[in-house]
Amino acid sequence: MVLVEGGHDIKTRAEYTVWTVGSGGVGSFAVNGADAEQDRIIAIDPWGRSTIVWNTISTGGENAAGGWSYAQEAIDITKTYRYSVWFHRTVLGTTGRFFFGMNGYGSTNGVLRVSDDFLDENTYFWASLATPTTDDTPDEWVLAVGHVFPSDYTDTSNHVDTGRYTLDGTQDTTNGHANYNKDWKWHSSTTTARQRVWMYYTVDTSVRQRFCYPRVDIVDGSEPTIAGLLSGNYYDPYYDNNVSHIGKDKLIVSSNFSEVGPADSLLHYWPMNGNLLNYGSSEAILTNNGAAVTGAGPRDKSYYTFVSTDYMDCPWGAGVSPYPLTLSVWCTGTTTGDVVIGANVGSNLRLYIGITSNTWAFGVANQAWSAGDYTPAAGWNHLALTLADPGGGTAPANLYVNGQLDSRTITFSSYTMTTDIDVGTLGSNQATYHWQGGIMEVRIYNKVLTVPEITVLSKTFDTDAANRTEMEVGANAWYTFGQFREQL
Repeated sequence: MVLVEGGHDIKTRAEYTVWTVGSGGVGSFAVNGADAEQDRIIAIDPWGRSTIVWNTISTGGENAAGGWSYAQEAIDITKTYRYSVWFHRTVLGTTGRFFFGMNGYGSTNGVLRVSDDFLDENTYFWASLATPTTDDTPDEWVLAVGHVFPSDYTDTSNHVDTGRYTLDGTQDTTNGHANYNKDWKWHSSTTTARQRVWMYYTVDTSVRQRFCYPRVDIVDGSEPTIAGLLSGNYYDPYYDNNVSHIGKDKLIVSSNFSEVGPADSLLHYWPMNGNLLNYGSSEAILTNNGAAVTGAGPRDKSYYTFVSTDYMDCPWGAGVSPYPLTLSVWCTGTTTGDVVIGANVGSNLRLYIGITSNTWAFGVANQAWSAGDYTPAAGWNHLALTLADPGGGTAPANLYVNGQLDSRTITFSSYTMTTDIDVGTLGSNQATYHWQGGIMEVRIYNKVLTVPEITVLSKTFDTDAANRTEMEVGANAWYTFGQFREQL
């Protein structure tokens, strides 16, 4: 496992960021078992955020059944190292043991058990019971932690932080299978080490166990505390070499990222660049119903193509008074009476953007769409619908098409949605009004964006380089388009 010094400050070296959806090994993560027993999927992390997790699927038998052995990394025998990983037994089953450990290598392989200096080449901090129980491997995310001390360590006690932790901070230091609850110390000849996160002896093929966020920290006072790890602030829920959003409350460092727009009050942000992950503050995932990933879109980003009755469920709308609001989306395709995004419940609960009479249009509250000022431009179009907060009176709703304000204003009173919106059709009527074309970059802000902010978004994918803003500084943030690279 790649070592992390300085805690959060240089955590960009954490190699789980190379994980991709799929099976087999990836990067420096060599499979434990068959490729088919590794199933990396998009799922929910310990804090309810969407991320890629390493899901194990046993093909049966007494041997290796999922997980990884990480590549050997150079170590310093004068330092203490903390190994950690999150695990979640989602299907308990009747067999299957989780082994959390490491290996040390040198002229003499193995490391020494702190309790009695026993040299062991098959080293584990903890292993679950031979017959799984809900106490031993509960149906929730648990943080497993173990330590390897310097070679001259003379104490016989485990590190005070070694054990398993639930999110509420409860520490479990009881022994698991084969009396494993051990810390170790480096052999004087150790030069490299690797992390091991294994499932084994999983005869019951129904068993499922997930892993996420493996780390190795050098314990020197700058590493995150256990409380810090339990907070979730020292993990990034998803890495992509084309990161599309820098949040207001966190910094993502990547070798290559692009299309960064206004982040203040960004509730949901689905770039739809080959996946449906959410980079907003809520991070709920879109649910796809037929739309296909399509490559080579604007700025070489992927997008989703909607045909026939394709649509996506959007986890926002029901029970919401949709204001203040900005709903932003990029799309290309149909010129008929279809909806890009929205919902329509009865005659008084509208919120949608689409095309009618071959013009861009919108409906809000008790007012349906009608012909607007702008016809769909060839290629990609940017749409931004804003709703102010009516308070106890009324407020305006407006539509911006490719940065230009449509002359129609809908004045509406307070209302509350009773259904979620959909992408590619209406949330309340999924049988009609289906979009036929591409959609990407769906954003929901819980504020009314300013005209300059909407202009920034409308230039994100402008194919005319002369009209495209490569970098712009706003009152409270900076925005950049295209690509740039970190310099370390």
